[in-house]
Amino acid sequence: MSDCESEPPYDEDSASMDVDVPELKEEGDICGDGSIIKTIVRAGTGPKAMHGAKCSVHYVGTLTDGTKFDSSRDRSDPFEFTIGSGVIKGWSEGVATMKTGELANFTIQAHKAYGASGSPPTIPPNAPLNFEIELLSWTNATDVSSKRDKSVMKSIVKKGDGYVSPKSLSAATVQFSVELEDGTVTKAADADATTIIVDDGDISDGFDDLVKSMKSGEVATYEIASKKAFGASGNAAFGVPPNANIKGTITLVSFTNPKSHYDLSAQEKFARLEELKSEGNTLFKASSFAKAMRRYKAALEVFSYTSSLEGEEKAKAESANVACNLNVAACQLKLKLYKEAVDTCDKVLKEDAVNAKALFRRASANLERGEWDLAQADFHKLSTSDPSNKDAADGLKKVQALKAAQKEKDKALYSKMFK
Repeated sequence: MSDCESEPPYDEDSASMDVDVPELKEEGDICGDGSIIKTIVRAGTGPKAMHGAKCSVHYVGTLTDGTKFDSSRDRSDPFEFTIGSGVIKGWSEGVATMKTGELANFTIQAHKAYGASGSPPTIPPNAPLNFEIELLSWTNATDVSSKRDKSVMKSIVKKGDGYVSPKSLSAATVQFSVELEDGTVTKAADADATTIIVDDGDISDGFDDLVKSMKSGEVATYEIASKKAFGASGNAAFGVPPNANIKGTITLVSFTNPKSHYDLSAQEKFARLEELKSEGNTLFKASSFAKAMRRYKAALEVFSYTSSLEGEEKAKAESANVACNLNVAACQLKLKLYKEAVDTCDKVLKEDAVNAKALFRRASANLERGEWDLAQADFHKLSTSDPSNKDAADGLKKVQALKAAQKEKDKALYSKMFK
């Protein structure tokens, strides 16, 4: 908005502020200091709007002598704003006491309006203001999906404690309900708490996104699109049919984050790395390739920087990183993430140009991508460095067979074209 004349509640000085809204009374002297007096004209329904909520309102603003300085009703254009940001403080605190459909009158003292400066030419300095406000609707739904594609939307019902949220591979305990779009509740919220490992998809990818956005003790409502819920398979245990969007409530009861790598000694880092590798190996053997890959990638983060290490410790960390990258590439091949597998092998081959496992896995990935010349070059390099390597010999034969088959197809196609 370019000026304050058309939208008086807008305050450029607070446009980038994030002013917390205290617990306030619903009517009368809502702040307890006479700064905002509220009278309810028509009661609303549902919960009160809360800090951070996106609100749509109609309003009429007047000076204390009755002079009208602005009205969204006159423009037939509801005003939209976010509680706690971009509007005068009296609005953030006043509307935070309202419910959907409520109509109320507010008298806001100057220090919670436009203060000593006023908003010339319509609002004089040190002017208390009267507002009639109707709360048409509000939502504090926030897009918490990993791709910010609105596939996972969350609305906070009760704020949690502190500033820390669960991280990937945190152990988190949650209680949640599941409801279909038609209102059918398929899982009640008062069921036993469930402990998950974040990002392992123990419930679904959408729930992982939700949990990572929460604080301990937080209660929220959610909406998850089918692709981030249970997809085409649905979930029989929760009564969710295939391709169903879901909604419900979720409470983050508690969580435990892994200790930050920056707080670990070198010895503790090596122990953590080996723990993650071991977990990854167990999951790989169980064909849980995505979960295994997350452990290997987490292990890589332990020694993402080795410049502070020296001698045997540095060599040991670098060797462990090579092994983890090779394991990541093995998972990517199993998950058919062939381009990603090539990129991971490139990291190893940059440091060790003849690493046999990296050459073979990159060749295998390029073979699946149809990059036969690249695959052939890696199989040939592997065969040259180790003439007894059977996998390299078999790979070269496979490339040659694929090229020969393609040549015959091309030959048949061309013969038809020129008949």
